[in-house]
Amino acid sequence: MRVHNVASAAILQIGLATVYNTSNAPVSWAACSACVWASFVLARGFKNLSLWDQYQLCWATGSFAAFLNFVCFLDPSFSGWGDVYYFCGTHFQYCTCDLGWNLNGYFKAVVLWNFTLSAAVGLQKLIIQTGLGGLLPGEEIVTKEAFVSIVWRLIPYWLNNWEQQWGAECLSMLFELPHYALELLVVLPLVQIICARLKLLAMPHGRGLVAQMDLPEEDEDDLDALAPDILAGTWHADPAQLHFLPRLRANVWVLAFVVAMTGLAAFNALVLPLALERTVLHHKRTPPSLQATCAAAWTQHSPWTLHSQYRGASYLGARLTDHKGGLHSGAASHVAAFSQAFRLHSPAAKAAFEERGCTATDLFSRNLDKHVRELAKVCSPGRSEAIILVEAALAVMRLSCEKLFVLAAVFVAYLLFRDDVPVYARVLIRINHRISTLFQRVILYSFPAVCWLYGAGFLFSLFASFVFWASPIQRLIETTRRRATIVRPVGLKDATEEQVERMNGNCAVCWGEMAAPLPRAAMRLLGAGPPGPPAAVDALAPGKALPCGHAFHTACIRRWLIQCHAQGRKATCPMAAEARLHPAASHPEAERLTGSQSRRASAPINIQRHAPLQPYAMGSPSSVNAQASGADLGGSSEGSIAYTSPES
Repeated sequence: MRVHNVASAAILQIGLATVYNTSNAPVSWAACSACVWASFVLARGFKNLSLWDQYQLCWATGSFAAFLNFVCFLDPSFSGWGDVYYFCGTHFQYCTCDLGWNLNGYFKAVVLWNFTLSAAVGLQKLIIQTGLGGLLPGEEIVTKEAFVSIVWRLIPYWLNNWEQQWGAECLSMLFELPHYALELLVVLPLVQIICARLKLLAMPHGRGLVAQMDLPEEDEDDLDALAPDILAGTWHADPAQLHFLPRLRANVWVLAFVVAMTGLAAFNALVLPLALERTVLHHKRTPPSLQATCAAAWTQHSPWTLHSQYRGASYLGARLTDHKGGLHSGAASHVAAFSQAFRLHSPAAKAAFEERGCTATDLFSRNLDKHVRELAKVCSPGRSEAIILVEAALAVMRLSCEKLFVLAAVFVAYLLFRDDVPVYARVLIRINHRISTLFQRVILYSFPAVCWLYGAGFLFSLFASFVFWASPIQRLIETTRRRATIVRPVGLKDATEEQVERMNGNCAVCWGEMAAPLPRAAMRLLGAGPPGPPAAVDALAPGKALPCGHAFHTACIRRWLIQCHAQGRKATCPMAAEARLHPAASHPEAERLTGSQSRRASAPINIQRHAPLQPYAMGSPSSVNAQASGADLGGSSEGSIAYTSPES
């Protein structure tokens, strides 16, 4: 296995060297993707590939073969990722007259989409195989669900049709695909897997992540000598790890993997978005577009107001026709001037657009102006700082959702102290947990508000509000309803000795011992002693009986009713809930009940709401009967449950 890993690293190094020596040419991208997949197959072994891995290998092979065919034969002018921003091509061969994609454009998009995703999946599999030693049972679902997150990313673009607002030719989801693919197919799945394995530290000694990885019975006696094997998801006997240095050497690979994943997440959030924008700024079509819009802006003002940044394009203005002015002429003058300026700077593109019979030159100029407006945003001061701030906040939020920072703190505490973690270290771990949770909630819950404030679109803002705010609002309503409602059992009878004996003297909810309540005269005698400690009473808690004949502790049945109310279920007997339709079959004691008693035993406990009740003495039968009067919809007032709500 070690030889395979070394060979995989050598093949991967060849791919990276190809990209470097070819100045990041598109052909080298396909070579690098092929090297990544070849390294994975060599590290895993072709015979050990699952059927799903073989399908993905075939898909990846077809993807980078189609990409090579595209950049070498179909469109040799494709020179970098900046050509994705100028999607229509130098002769607009991939777009219609209104700058929408034609069939060739959709073919180009599918080729780029498949190639980028297949390269990201290959990198994911290579890191899992070489860094984590493969997937544990059940972890394959994490990698498969990563594709669902890609689909989720498409929803806001479909809702708001953002490709018409963001750029003239290219869908922004396609241009930013390398960033999303690295995040959703590499970073997040790997973080989820390593976090799931780090949770082994929170499990009892000898308990593995999956059932078949539990410690063998013959090794369960010496628990102090057990050490967690995080990569394998199990425990093994290693007394040497009782000391710090052996423990650190045994887990240094896991520590390095956590640091590497954090660094990869930082690279994807802080470096890759800015690198994609730089490909647009350095594209050969960007300077003509910027100079054209400068000349168009110059023609709308007097010559003596010419700004210094427009001097490089001043010769264009001299060749443009003068605008005569008129009603609503401000916007028209800008479009006409922009069209004329672009004709001078890119005659081939303009001629190709007109040779195809496209007469909507104004629409062409307006759509092309969107490119320039976006480029102006990219060049604006503070743009890089804003991107870094936003992407860093989102990255920290996503890692906080997976509890990476908390689990990493627990892992470091294990390396330093093993089981005897001091108090101050525990406090630091709790503070880390509180801060990461608070940061996560602030980012998540403020995201819909940011969408509404900055005009992300009505449909998308509504969609984001539903996704991020619906669950917290529902929990808030349920919590308020539970706290504003007093659950009080009304009309429960004391359990008789026969009923307690039928329950074997135990409460079926808590399995604690239970006894029949003492007579009231005996209770008064117990409380009539001299001042001082109360007289010793029976430790057996008394029980209350429901109409079906089952007896429980008063506190236990009250907790049961609160749970039923919180879950929105009809309150029934904990034991007779399923047998109420056939009480005689499931409960032999129901055979001794008369007709009305049998009907009450098979009926559920009714839930009633009424006005707030005045406090009453639990021992006052008159108050109990007054509250229970008419409460049972089944024809009896015994055993009904009343929910009193202060707001009612």
